[in-house]
Amino acid sequence: MRKQVRYTDEFKAGVVKRILVDGIPMSIVCREEHIDVSNVRNWVAKHASMNPTDMPDETKRSTMTADDWKNEYDKLEKAHKRALLELEIVKKAVGIISRMP
Repeated sequence: MRKQVRYTDEFKAGVVKRILVDGIPMSIVCREEHIDVSNVRNWVAKHASMNPTDMPDETKRSTMTADDWKNEYDKLEKAHKRALLELEIVKKAVGIISRMP
């Protein structure tokens, strides 16, 4: 049987911050800190159930609308397509240069 571990409130807050603010996936944080996922889920749920006015500014819910998200997605998709095109150009250039004597 495993020994029960008590985590400090500061440690819990740091783990929740890494997930909610820094955007690190919960599975990675749990693996790095050697914490059971169910514990972290409970900490995040408890944090999310706080009154939004009590939450630190960096963890408040986004005020972006669906249209804002769509516009952001469209911009990212366009940038991704451009990057893929540039990658193809570089590949072709490398192929041409590598055939030169």
